[in-house]
Amino acid sequence: MSSNVLLGATTYQNHPLLTFLQGGVPVTLNSDDPLRACTTIGREYANAAKLGASRLELSQINRNAVRASFTTEPRRRLLLEEIEGAEAGLE
Repeated sequence: MSSNVLLGATTYQNHPLLTFLQGGVPVTLNSDDPLRACTTIGREYANAAKLGASRLELSQINRNAVRASFTTEPRRRLLLEEIEGAEAGLE
């Protein structure tokens, strides 16, 4: 999100993150260039929450990231199971 704002593509207030999530777009959050954008992955998640992303939507973002990751299928399944276990406490 921060890189989109830094590059002038949008503002935080007008960022389409929630529209994308609600439309089923497999969104992920990334820190891209943390030194230039002065951000961290934690700050990107905090920005998404400030925009109104729910805990379950943030969890969906985590699932999307795992599905898009370059890891082995067994590791991917394990990570998705961990996310599902954490989600149980959010509902």
